[in-house]
Amino acid sequence: MPKVINGTTYDERTSDEVIGVLERVRQENRRIRVHYGYTFGPATGRDWHDEFDVTGTVCRSCGPVKIPVLLANRRASDGAGSSPAERR
Repeated sequence: MPKVINGTTYDERTSDEVIGVLERVRQENRRIRVHYGYTFGPATGRDWHDEFDVTGTVCRSCGPVKIPVLLANRRASDGAGSSPAERR
């Protein structure tokens, strides 16, 4: 069962700590850098060292189920054609 926090839907395996950070930076319209990595098995916690598509502003997707989306820059659109304040 997915978790829905402040209208944003997260996978049930997403930790409450990660959800809290994503919600805070989304509401504050802050730029972040995301470190993707392993979440299970012997490599848990190891960073994948991705260099592309890892910085931006967290917004929500459009549609009936809103999920967090990392937009590379403020000119990018989530498909709604709305301002950042309207996407919150």
